[in-house]
Amino acid sequence: MANVWHGPLPIGRSPDTLPRHPWRIPVALWIVALAIPLAVVMFFLLGFILFAQALGNGFNSFGRGLEQALKADQAAGTAANDAAAAVGPQFGSLSPSVLNMRLPKYQWVDGTANVPYSAKRPIVGMVTNGTHIETAIQDLDGSCSFGLTITSSTDPLTTQNHVLGLGKYYRLVGPGTYYQSVYNAPQCAADQAPASGWISWPQSVP
Repeated sequence: MANVWHGPLPIGRSPDTLPRHPWRIPVALWIVALAIPLAVVMFFLLGFILFAQALGNGFNSFGRGLEQALKADQAAGTAANDAAAAVGPQFGSLSPSVLNMRLPKYQWVDGTANVPYSAKRPIVGMVTNGTHIETAIQDLDGSCSFGLTITSSTDPLTTQNHVLGLGKYYRLVGPGTYYQSVYNAPQCAADQAPASGWISWPQSVP
């Protein structure tokens, strides 16, 4: 005869319902407790890295902007220096047509012309007087860049009082190339180049 138990069921949970690994709960809590501050640290670290990159890009852009602005200010000085290098120390009867043949990267015009801005091939006004050449180029922002190259120490401009900028030079004392930029000049023409304020060319961004 089978032994049948008719008594009451055992009080409590079934053995199958008891946690088999009771240590898993505190370990999970520790993982969560460590993960939250770690995530916060990683979040701020990532933010700092992105900020540093943005700041570096900003400084690079600022530096490039300064360099481009300086090149624009010196554009006519660069053109004057290029002209001197192309034709030699004696300008003589130098004309826009001669420079257009020798330096086609510029469009050379007479020194009386009010030169407009050109995004592609710079339009350069030029006027010469034996051993110096003066140039003018219009910039995008309305500035007129003037250039001056002197090829002889006996040129009359070297005996005139041409005060230069940046506290580095005080007079035109000999051959060399100079530039200056005039914002919203009344006329951007080479024959309207100022008689003072010339800066030694080239200057570089610090």
